[in-house]
Amino acid sequence: MGGPSMNYAGVLAVVMVLSFSFPLLVRLGSILGVPRPNTFTTLIVGTLLFGAWYLIRKAVHLHRVRVERINKVRQNILEQPGNPEAYFDNGEHLGNLLLRIGRRREAKAIFAHYSHLEGAVDLEREKLRARLEEGYPQTAVHQGVGQV
Repeated sequence: MGGPSMNYAGVLAVVMVLSFSFPLLVRLGSILGVPRPNTFTTLIVGTLLFGAWYLIRKAVHLHRVRVERINKVRQNILEQPGNPEAYFDNGEHLGNLLLRIGRRREAKAIFAHYSHLEGAVDLEREKLRARLEEGYPQTAVHQGVGQV
């Protein structure tokens, strides 16, 4: 992911952050007695720019990874439409992945379709049984989680 892969919205967000923050930083600097052409002000603005750039790149990358996982699971579903396990990627259900990126309607439809699959309930029971056999983490026991 080089520089050209940063999308328009990311660039616009960085420009907006700078346009709103630079006058505030200059005013804060003048209140604190820092002259305008000081290196300190330039360093603060540069740090702000780098921080905004980094956060935007990280968010864009995370979104792309999630979309790739969603596409992978959808491909699995197309290849094995009746298999409940095709709806999972690394133990996470497609509906949950869709919810993470804000696609609620699609997630609702996926959960509804999954609930009608033959064997889906059995798969969920097996996963629950495996979790129970593993037991609770030691910290959860000390905090009272899992007590009846």
